[in-house]
Amino acid sequence: MKLFKDIRFYLLIIFTALCVLAVWQFAKTVLPLKFLILVILVFLFLITFFAALCYQRGKFFRVVGIILTVVFIGIGSYGNVLLSHTSDVLTKITTSGATIDYTVLTLNKNVKGEVKEDEADLSAYKNMSFGIMELGNTTHNRDVVEDVRKAVGNEVAFTSYHSILEASEALFGGEVDVLVMNENIKDMFEEDMEEETTDLAHFTYELEGDTTRLAAEVTSEPFIIYISGIDTYGEITTQSRSDVNKLMLVNPISKKILLIDIPRDYYVAQPCQYGQEDKLTHAGYYGTDCSIDTLEDFLGIEVNYYAKVNFTSIVEIVDALGGIEVDSPYEFDTHKAAAGYHFEKGINHLDGMEALMFSRERYAFEDGDNARVRNQTLVLEAIINKVISPSIITNYMNFMDVMADTIQTNLNEEEIYSLIEMQLNDMASWDIDSYALEGYGATLYSPLNGFDSWVMEPDMETVEEAKELIDDFMSNIY
Repeated sequence: MKLFKDIRFYLLIIFTALCVLAVWQFAKTVLPLKFLILVILVFLFLITFFAALCYQRGKFFRVVGIILTVVFIGIGSYGNVLLSHTSDVLTKITTSGATIDYTVLTLNKNVKGEVKEDEADLSAYKNMSFGIMELGNTTHNRDVVEDVRKAVGNEVAFTSYHSILEASEALFGGEVDVLVMNENIKDMFEEDMEEETTDLAHFTYELEGDTTRLAAEVTSEPFIIYISGIDTYGEITTQSRSDVNKLMLVNPISKKILLIDIPRDYYVAQPCQYGQEDKLTHAGYYGTDCSIDTLEDFLGIEVNYYAKVNFTSIVEIVDALGGIEVDSPYEFDTHKAAAGYHFEKGINHLDGMEALMFSRERYAFEDGDNARVRNQTLVLEAIINKVISPSIITNYMNFMDVMADTIQTNLNEEEIYSLIEMQLNDMASWDIDSYALEGYGATLYSPLNGFDSWVMEPDMETVEEAKELIDDFMSNIY
């Protein structure tokens, strides 16, 4: 019984339990067998070594054994927390889902009673006329109509509008008194929409996860990931314009990655707008699937997966990494909404907000959107370089916390773990290359806007070149 009163016994039991837990977590994350066996052998050696030290006759060795056991219990505990946290983060980012937010608004002169925190008594508007915008993802339009009717307490009729111009003219012209719209389309209106209207209520609905794309054997065949950067802050589940549109082609056999950059204002036919041509960025209002379908039709490809980020993602990821180093090919100042930022030619150390503004600027360059696409690639490459650098160790927990809330993908955990296993097995380096589609500025009709807008007509030579690169890459020729 004396053994069970010995602190050394309990310390060794705790350390052994931590080792067993670590082995289980390593196995759960599909650690390659050769590494798993090595981990088990190392843990067995440490357990035996600490036990031998703790029960040596000499006091010095016993004390050293106890101290080492306590130290490794601390290290083991922290390591298990890291492993568990990594698993939780991957579970969260691979869980698809999206939300759509609706705003109910009216002109300031039509407001009745008091509005508290954008919530009003809608029953006061039962004798007014209502309109709804049939733009973007309309999956829950019928639901919001019914919910508004319940809040009003009256079977009010709704007039549908199919463009921003049409809805704006109806509201400001007095055709309707109250307008229901997708919250993220609101910033597409003129500034007077914000100044001359009042939000009366908000409704939020859950959307089903984006359709599972064509799955691939990610460790043995090339695959394509669509990277979407939506122009919102806050929840990653929100649907909005896709300001960043990149195709990441990955070949696990040749260890090559090819980034295809597509300008946000590319004027392309969109299946979700009945085949009408519009800015590529507008496809994001209809969901990630619409953006993917549009690019698949335009380039004649099949996309396997997607990864979605937003403004908040860039800011928080870069800050969690302690900033990034971007080598700018030119000196420039930001303009308009992002005014006030200056970047030098050469190496710039950027925090999160600076990285966002660096990647969003287009007015400072003669080739506008083409330059912005190139800058976005520079920021993405800088983030990748920081993630694979030794400095990630000191920022790991913070980085993983940010990842959990700011990235969404339909790559599943098994596929991600298989990629990790492959990389650990061969420890190969990867070649990263990029190609940017280009175009020419033009003023053409935008169905979503309802009027002629600035767009970018595709430079078909670069489009055909991109198609050839993609074909070669997917055929293992590139």
